[in-house]
Amino acid sequence: MREPLVHFLIVGAFLFVVLEASGEEKDWRPGKIVITEETVDRLSANFEATWRRSPDQRELNLLIEDYVREEIYVREALALGLDQDDAVIRKRLRQKMEFVAASFAAAMEPTEEELREFFAENADKYVIEGALAFQQVFLGERPHEARVVAVRKALADGTDPMTIGERTMLPSEIGLSSAVTIDNSFGPGFYEAVIPLEAGEWHGPVSSSFGVHIVRVTDRKEPAAPDFKKVIVAVRDDWRRANIERIVEMNFDRLREHYEISLPEPDEK
Repeated sequence: MREPLVHFLIVGAFLFVVLEASGEEKDWRPGKIVITEETVDRLSANFEATWRRSPDQRELNLLIEDYVREEIYVREALALGLDQDDAVIRKRLRQKMEFVAASFAAAMEPTEEELREFFAENADKYVIEGALAFQQVFLGERPHEARVVAVRKALADGTDPMTIGERTMLPSEIGLSSAVTIDNSFGPGFYEAVIPLEAGEWHGPVSSSFGVHIVRVTDRKEPAAPDFKKVIVAVRDDWRRANIERIVEMNFDRLREHYEISLPEPDEK
């Protein structure tokens, strides 16, 4: 079952079954339209899904008549070649072909071994992110070096950080927060600038999108590898998405093998 050729053959068989089960008339002679029981059942089911009730006989007759009208228009349009070079129709047909392969892939159930293998190959995606807690004193956009040195000394000597620095709407103290949360408040890259600082001491200057800060890390949580069992639902969902993409691409590659692609000669000018 892990062989690509086997998957391709299964997808092909699945497509054949879908087309055979559709119940649509295969004879496209202009004067012959056969409405099968399967078609009537599908029209009725679509009506019920929309209106939460079955259609009465008059409504069903109208549905059938509308289907006949659509079928006639489709056949006549195809006979006139109106589907040719139509970007909307071409895109829709591509989507339906991809949907057939995707439907088959979505029905596949992974084994625990496959999930563990996928988990190991994508371990970085499931790492529990680290977090930082810190205090900061804002010194404005471009403080003089002497100002930075003086504030650091005052803080090291025990001065209350709330009594020095410039006024700002930025929080003076941040509890344990993720990189995204911190960067959303102070601007991109601030988390990475603070994370290497030794905890318990005032450091700076540290630049943000707003200006310059003196920072003291008060707590940190290191990134950690998650337990497989705790993230298995997310792993299964990600496996399904990756498998659908793989099957769709594999199916296309096999189909493409039947075509010779001719490209225009390169312009030698």
